[in-house]
Amino acid sequence: MKKIIYGLLIGMVALGACRKDIDPVFSESPDQRLKDTLQMYQRELMGAPYGWDLVVFPKLNGAFSFYLKFTDSNRVQMYSDMSTATTTTMKESSWRLKALQQPSILFDTYSYLHELSDPDGNVNGGPNGVGLQSDFEFAFDGKSGDTIRLRGRFNHTYAYLVKAKQEEQDAYNQGKVTRTINKVQSMLTFFQRLSTAESKYDLRMDPDSHNMLVGFMENGKYKLVSSRFYYTLTGVVLKNPYDTLNLPFSKLDNVVWNNGSMTCNVDGKQATITETALPLQVDKGAPMRWYNLALADGSYWQSYNGFHVNGVEDAYNVHATSRFYSIGYWPQYQEDVDLLPWIVVNSAGTGLTFNYGVGFDGPPTVDASGFIHFNIYGQLGTAPSPTTAPLNTVRRMGDADGFYMVQLTDRIFAMVSATDGKSWIFWYR
Repeated sequence: MKKIIYGLLIGMVALGACRKDIDPVFSESPDQRLKDTLQMYQRELMGAPYGWDLVVFPKLNGAFSFYLKFTDSNRVQMYSDMSTATTTTMKESSWRLKALQQPSILFDTYSYLHELSDPDGNVNGGPNGVGLQSDFEFAFDGKSGDTIRLRGRFNHTYAYLVKAKQEEQDAYNQGKVTRTINKVQSMLTFFQRLSTAESKYDLRMDPDSHNMLVGFMENGKYKLVSSRFYYTLTGVVLKNPYDTLNLPFSKLDNVVWNNGSMTCNVDGKQATITETALPLQVDKGAPMRWYNLALADGSYWQSYNGFHVNGVEDAYNVHATSRFYSIGYWPQYQEDVDLLPWIVVNSAGTGLTFNYGVGFDGPPTVDASGFIHFNIYGQLGTAPSPTTAPLNTVRRMGDADGFYMVQLTDRIFAMVSATDGKSWIFWYR
């Protein structure tokens, strides 16, 4: 038996040694296949008659759209939705394809795309040193129809190239791109109400960060979620590829401004956008969550701009106060007394201090509607000059109608007038 097995093994080895003509899996070498792939993408990018739409989702925040037209000599003409200026002013830079670990496209001179990665926070609103953690070198991650998927090579940013249409090319080149939906900032209430025949939603849009709050009822419960958005020619698209956020709609388009309100389509359904004093449902637990978060830490909340009133940021001009740093709210500064200190940089410029504050009965009361009310207890020290800023702030805090609270994160709350929703203050810790 052993002889038979031994003989079979020798035969198999001999047979394998004689087969030097085994067909390879691929008919071309890896280098040739990579070269062919790059040439295919080169033809795709150059062959789109009306250019490309590029959507980029920086790792840190926001979503941004670009219009690209790839030209000869590896040049690319570019517009972006980052601002009014980038929407109307074309910038040209260079690009190239390169065989790295994967076939990749590199935008290799400074462009609008690079601004998302700029470490100067003044450029893109991100933290200094990191920007929005975006990319300007992308690996090709597949193709489906007119869409090419990309992944950033450093921050693994999600991005998509989609063939543009003629109306998009014409709108950008002729300077006819408008951002009508930004007129929502002309509405004075904290939330705006988006209404269709079937549903209602709360909206709060931030054009600078390209983020939108959306409030809606789901199974009898109120949900408030934050979504990234990017602009189209006629509206915005909401999307976040980094999580499984379940949004009630994905697109607002065909937006028309009507001197105080808007009409639009929501996923194809006719809708209106109007002011609203209150959200669909007030979070009745938010006031005491706000209060107890600082109380539990023995800390205080701060507001750096004071009240926003009727469309005016820092309506009481708190920054006119010499060396102003912030307004505080300190739960139980003393037993049963909360303090609103006027925090300033000390005269030596080495730290923070306060010489004036207003005491409130602590804790504040919350009524059956979920509105928080503050009752003034007394003053500590002398109001700084100009006295209008602290006095108007204290007067607003004592509004008899109270405020509703909106929890944005564990460290950020908005306190909004329950009277008309047209004044509010942000608290940070």
